[in-house]
Amino acid sequence: MRKLEADWLRSAIERAGVAAASPVLHLGSSTAEFREVRRPHIHNHLFAPLQRAGFEVIHADLKSAPGVDLVGDIFDPEFVASLQTRGFRSVLLSNLLEHVSDPTTVARICEDIVGEGGLIFVSGPYDYPFHADPIDTMFRPTPRELAPIFARSELFDSEIIADGGPIGDIVAGGGRSVAMFPIKLVWRLFGFPFRPLVARTEWSRLMWFGRSYSAFVASFKVVA
Repeated sequence: MRKLEADWLRSAIERAGVAAASPVLHLGSSTAEFREVRRPHIHNHLFAPLQRAGFEVIHADLKSAPGVDLVGDIFDPEFVASLQTRGFRSVLLSNLLEHVSDPTTVARICEDIVGEGGLIFVSGPYDYPFHADPIDTMFRPTPRELAPIFARSELFDSEIIADGGPIGDIVAGGGRSVAMFPIKLVWRLFGFPFRPLVARTEWSRLMWFGRSYSAFVASFKVVA
């Protein structure tokens, strides 16, 4: 999740209001260490402001780790059934759909979890390199292309936002990040026999040097 992406999602959820959107289920949340240390803008720009505003956010992921409130597989019917009993009014689905083999089923499950009148806030890469976690299907839709998979929902707000690129990310990491970049790059690029997905990710990122990343963001309301 990019910084401007986090800002857009926070603003969209805040506009919906606590009564309409809380509690929020954050699917594919990863860990507290990822959200607060490795990508601190996710916590600082999205979750901390929402919590201060009175929103309850529940983080769900496949992995059991600090910062994951609910552990389970979104394709497990028993796990989905348990989520449906918790009264979630909205689902936050950020940078997940490109990492699953069947995004249409994930969309339907999100609609089932919140039910009619519920809200779904979605974001993901639009112009962005390959990044396996553990797969990347290269699902890169516009919001209008995304809308049909949320078949029971109405798209009411969307945008494609640009937010920096690889050079900006390296510089933002400070002097150590700049100094270590060529060493890490060589190690990752030429470690293909041992870590092919890491190498493919780095080769893909090289194609974006001098370009800006962009993401799609969208808000849906379940109407049926």
